[in-house]
Amino acid sequence: FTDALVINKARWDAASEERKNAIKEFINYFTGVELRRKIAYGKDLKPPRNRYLLQAIEEFYIGNDDNIYGDIYEYLKRAVPAPSLSEEQKSTMQKVLSEKCIKFAAVKEK
Repeated sequence: FTDALVINKARWDAASEERKNAIKEFINYFTGVELRRKIAYGKDLKPPRNRYLLQAIEEFYIGNDDNIYGDIYEYLKRAVPAPSLSEEQKSTMQKVLSEKCIKFAAVKEK
């Protein structure tokens, strides 16, 4: 599942406002809870059946009445991250990403 999309800064800076708005709409749609639920609950299948995919956003799990997703959420809340990069590597990666990519927050669904 995609939890973020990377936008090239140079291409973003060169884009028209219309294109930037289209990009934002696509990212909000593609990373939004509504699409995640549609895919996870197999609404595109006949008959619909759940696909158990790990979701990286808490919103997906809140108000979810599926027992397995409920159990997954409880485990995730107790999870402890295991860093795979040194502090220097993280700092370098963040610097490169901030120089080369655009970051903006997705609009929350209502």
